[in-house]
Amino acid sequence: MKILKTLGTVVSTATMICIAYAAVAKVIDHRDKQIFMEKQKQIECLATNIYHEARSESAIGKIAVAWVTVNRVNTKQYPNTICGVVHDAKLDSKGAPKKHQCQFSWYCDGKSDEIKNKDAWYDSLQIATLVYYSERFDPTDGAIMYHATYVSPYWKKDYKKTVRIDEHIFYK
Repeated sequence: MKILKTLGTVVSTATMICIAYAAVAKVIDHRDKQIFMEKQKQIECLATNIYHEARSESAIGKIAVAWVTVNRVNTKQYPNTICGVVHDAKLDSKGAPKKHQCQFSWYCDGKSDEIKNKDAWYDSLQIATLVYYSERFDPTDGAIMYHATYVSPYWKKDYKKTVRIDEHIFYK
């Protein structure tokens, strides 16, 4: 419980960081503003992935899903941006993602990707910002894969299990 209270404080701090960065964006020059806007785009992609993959999980579960996305960016087998990782998919002849052939199931499951739960979106955005600007607390120990506890994917035998958090099992 102590770690969850500390985590709540950290997430609240992330909110303050978001506000501070927004204020800074108003006064920085054009080049720096472009860099800032690109970072915000990456944070939004990360938040969208957290929202769709883990919105019903605890804060630590959401952070874990975010770290898998970030960890993938830092490996050669995945795209080198968060948005690239989130939207990584096999494409059809028209360049559209093939149904059920994406790295993250929500992205090409044929269902709407509309954000409907604004509170869950806000939480996801806070956590995405926290993880994006953090270099430390990775509860997955470097995991690049995970799955829900109620499935048994074919690939799990090829990876080392690192941890179970909420309803996800993580691997590297």
